[in-house]
Amino acid sequence: MFVDTVAGRPHVSFLEVGARVGGAEITFVWREVHAYDLMHAAFRFQLGRALPPGAPKPDREFGGYLLIPAPAARPCRITEVTPMTGRTPGPYAEALLDVGEVLSLADAYYEHVGGRFRFRGRASGEVESALKETATGFRVSAVPMPAAETVAA
Repeated sequence: MFVDTVAGRPHVSFLEVGARVGGAEITFVWREVHAYDLMHAAFRFQLGRALPPGAPKPDREFGGYLLIPAPAARPCRITEVTPMTGRTPGPYAEALLDVGEVLSLADAYYEHVGGRFRFRGRASGEVESALKETATGFRVSAVPMPAAETVAA
C-alpha cells in the first residue's frame, strides 16, 4: 500500500502482484504430473530472466487436487482418518492428519485441512472419477478437547 498526498489530501494506492502461482496443491501437481516447476518459471519471469530450460511434458496427462476440511470444532484430537492412496480410482498422493494429532484453535490454515489429495489421469474423466470416489470415501473425525489440554498435548 502506498500513501501519498494529492492536492493536499491523503491518497492511498494498493499494489497487488497478481503474477503468482496458485496455492493449494497446484505447484505439486505441475511438478509431478507435468514435470515442470511452475514456481521457478514464474520467479524467473518476474525477474526478467530466461525461463528454465524444458517445458511441460508434451504428452497430455491431466491432474487435479482436492482439499477436504478438518473438523470445525477446535481444539480437537483426531480420532479417525481414512487413507485413500492405493485405491482405484484414487489419488496418487495424499497428506493427512495423524490419528492422535491435536488441532489447536490456531491450526486453521492450509496444512491443517482434513486431507490433501493429488490426482492424475490420461483423461479428465479419470481425474473426475477419482476425485468423486475420494470425496465420497474419505473420513476424518475428531473429539473436542478443552483448550487447557491442548497446551499439554
